Amino acid sequence: KAMFSGRVEVLTDAGGWVLIDRSGRHFGTILNYLRDGSVPLPESTRELGELLGEARYYLVQGLIEDCQLALQQKRETLSPLCLIPTVTSPREEQQLLASTSKPVVKLLHNRSNNKYSYTR
Repeated sequence: KAMFSGRVEVLTDAGGWVLIDRSGRHFGTILNYLRDGSVPLPESTRELGELLGEARYYLVQGLIEDCQLALQQKRETLSPLCLIPTVTSPREEQQLLASTSKPVVKLLHNRSNNKYSYTR
């Protein structure tokens, strides 16, 4: 429907077939969505983004919304499992301890006791 709305130029070959100058990677998913009203979405964030781009190009509003919702849910659930900052001074250590409400594990890395250390 969007292709023939005049929004984009429609190219045809000698036989009158419409030429679509897009990657065919997600075209099957777009067609299945148009047929069935729903499709299994890709797990990969990159592929979801690609599919969202194609859905926007073809103006498939329901699929656009589904992809946006899936991407938002991925952003909300994907957070760093662990963060290990390197503290280089007692002042930094105090700032770090004061800025968190979570438990903190302090690991000491003392290179001066390392016989292979270049800091002797």
